[in-house]
Amino acid sequence: MIISKKRIAWLDIAKVIGIFAIYLGHLGESAGLSYNFVFQFHVPLFFFLAGCTDNFNRETGLLNNFLKNINALLIPTYFYAVLSLFVYVIRNNSQMVDVKPFIGMIMKGLIRNTFFASSLWFLTCLFAVKILGMLIQRLKYKWLMLIIGFGMYYVAETLIAPNPIITPHWYYNFDSAFYYAHYFITGFVVYPYIEKLFMADRFWKKVIIIGTGILTFIYSAYLYWGLDIIGSHSSNKWLLPVAPLYKAYLIIIFVIVLSYFLQKVEYLAVLGRNTLYLCGNEYMIKEIVPACLGLLGLGINVDSPLSAYVYTSLLLIVTNYVLVPLERPLLDSIKEKFTVFWSRFYSG
Repeated sequence: MIISKKRIAWLDIAKVIGIFAIYLGHLGESAGLSYNFVFQFHVPLFFFLAGCTDNFNRETGLLNNFLKNINALLIPTYFYAVLSLFVYVIRNNSQMVDVKPFIGMIMKGLIRNTFFASSLWFLTCLFAVKILGMLIQRLKYKWLMLIIGFGMYYVAETLIAPNPIITPHWYYNFDSAFYYAHYFITGFVVYPYIEKLFMADRFWKKVIIIGTGILTFIYSAYLYWGLDIIGSHSSNKWLLPVAPLYKAYLIIIFVIVLSYFLQKVEYLAVLGRNTLYLCGNEYMIKEIVPACLGLLGLGINVDSPLSAYVYTSLLLIVTNYVLVPLERPLLDSIKEKFTVFWSRFYSG
């Protein structure tokens, strides 16, 4: 079933929670306990949400889907990689010999942990996940999709060497895609049921939402303080690779319920609609803001969790209202030219 595309407020809210967690986590230990906590869920959350939104207006043909994902993901990735490299060169007064390795990294698809703009790997990995996903989604049975998704995770944990979560090395992060694809597939499969639950007016369904929110909040709060109240992981070597999953999924459930209750906060929803731009700009805004403040004789001292939260909020706001309006027309123009080119090539 293909669902018609429209803005779903709680999805946008969940996205902004995710991008906030990514910006915050990349500030390092100055984020305090949040540093370890956000790494439990922020990347899985985005793959899950991408799976949810993949229910909307999917192209029916493999080639059309492939080209659509190039336009939606790879072109913005290259766009922001080049802009980030430009800022890097100016920031570090780099010579040509310093730039060449980074060009190679871009051509290889920004393998995770190699490029200085650390968020951009997610976009190429999401492209890889979507390519794998559009093949899996052609299966008739959704339960089979889930089995394959979790099977890919098991392969990534046990068979791909080196382990992609530790030392990724496949071009365009396809090894990491094996690790994260199950979140995407799960989001794709369960989204219609989540939306049906959220749209329901019946009292017992509201009780389910509130009860689930309370339970997952309690679990997430304990995990924030480093306590896993569910219990210790199994020592069985066959079960150990899947043991970390419940942490991410339980926090994702909490984020979804929280987003449901915050869905009328339009300001957050606006930020959530621009998460691709916010992701692409993370490196640049973290260089530009300190440089601008330095011109005024001001410095930034992020030395506490509270200052990390305030600084993260500031970065997101400045990016959304300063950089994004400048970049969007240019990026849209590039994407439009790509669409026209392939339309002519394909039809001819």
